[in-house]
Amino acid sequence: FMAFYMLLTTLPLYVGHELNGDQRQIGLAMSVFILAAVVCRPLAGWQADRIRGPRMAAAGKPRLHWRDLFEASALPVAVVGLVVAFAYSGMATFISVYAGEIGLERYASWFFVCFALLIILPRPWTGRLYDRIGANKLVYPGIALFAIGVAMLSGAAGGSAALFLAAGAVVGLGYGLLSPSLQTLAVQSAPAERGGIATSTYFVLFDAGYGIGSY
Repeated sequence: FMAFYMLLTTLPLYVGHELNGDQRQIGLAMSVFILAAVVCRPLAGWQADRIRGPRMAAAGKPRLHWRDLFEASALPVAVVGLVVAFAYSGMATFISVYAGEIGLERYASWFFVCFALLIILPRPWTGRLYDRIGANKLVYPGIALFAIGVAMLSGAAGGSAALFLAAGAVVGLGYGLLSPSLQTLAVQSAPAERGGIATSTYFVLFDAGYGIGSY
C-alpha cells in the first residue's frame, strides 16, 4: 500500500518540472510549501492517533507534550529520510541549471523522464518485495544505487549525454526503492497505536530535508 501511495505522491513533481520555470523561484516556492507541511505534520499525526485510539482520546492531557507530536523510535529512520530528501531535492530543483552549464540543457527533460520511469516502474512490486524479503534488502541497495547515480551525474560534467541520462535512471531506481521502504520502516518501528505520529515524524524530517535542499 505504501508503495502505491508514494507512487501517486511522486508523479506531480515531474509534471511540475515539465512546466518549466525559474529554478530559484521553484526552489523558494517548494521551501515555503514544505515549511507549512513541517509545521502541520506533527499536529496531524497526533490528531490521527487520537481518533484511532479512543482510550488515548478519552484520557486526554491538559497540554501537549513533545511525545504527543514526535515518535522517538521513528527518529533514526526519519534522519535517513532527511538526508535522502536533502540530496534528492537539490538535484531535482537545480538539474536544469546543471544541465545548461555542462551543455546538456536539451536533455534535462529526458533526465526527468528516465528518473520518473525508474521510480514508477518498480513501485507496484516494491511493497511485495518489502513484505517478502524485509527492509534491509531494499534500503541498503537503494542507498547504494542512489549514491552511484549521484556520482554518475557528477561524472557527466564532461558533457556525456548517455551518462547524464543513465544517472537519472539509477538515481530514480534507488529513490524508488528507498522512499516507500523508509516510510514503512518508520511506521513499523513504533507501537501500533502511535502509527500516525510515527508517520508524521518521518515526514517532518523528510520535508525539512526537501525544503532545505530545494532552497
